[in-house]
Amino acid sequence: MKENVMRQVNDIKVKISQNSNQLTQYKLHQVDVEDEEAMSLDEQQKTKKRKKNMVLYRVPEIQSNDMNDRKAGDMLFLHELCNDVLGVTVRLTNLNIYGLSY
Repeated sequence: MKENVMRQVNDIKVKISQNSNQLTQYKLHQVDVEDEEAMSLDEQQKTKKRKKNMVLYRVPEIQSNDMNDRKAGDMLFLHELCNDVLGVTVRLTNLNIYGLSY
């Protein structure tokens, strides 16, 4: 009788251990899925932000030590390019210019 009870107790311990392992794996998987979803949303927001970006190469630079002068020169170049060459009206208030020298 005692052996039978001990066997049942051991079987219950094994089942508890298996259930605990399964629960841990489920929680780890759930965290991975949540991280993936968060990363996906973050990536979607970044892509949306970059969707209307324009990269210009070989833009003539203003030779000045003042960052504001260089930025103003870049803005003027972009404004002239869009309005005069491409025929696209742009408002400089809607632009963000990023460069190595800013």
